[in-house]
Amino acid sequence: MLERFATTERLIWLSVLFLLIGVGLFGYAVGFWADVGFGAIRNSIIPRIVVAGMTFVALAVQTFFAAFLFGILTIPVKNSKE
Repeated sequence: MLERFATTERLIWLSVLFLLIGVGLFGYAVGFWADVGFGAIRNSIIPRIVVAGMTFVALAVQTFFAAFLFGILTIPVKNSKE
């Protein structure tokens, strides 16, 4: 049943989405840091955005490799009884 919804291609596209979200969040935080001249960050939300961005990047990598493992596990096995 799971194979109908969670195909390898869908999981790879999901990992690409996670990667784009993570890079976007991290890029926003770096952009904010650049606006303050790469000095001290007084805004307490920016470290949280960095953590969220890196979490999405890690989730993207895990989902990407899990998609290929899932693809390998769904290959039909041919029983060879000679």
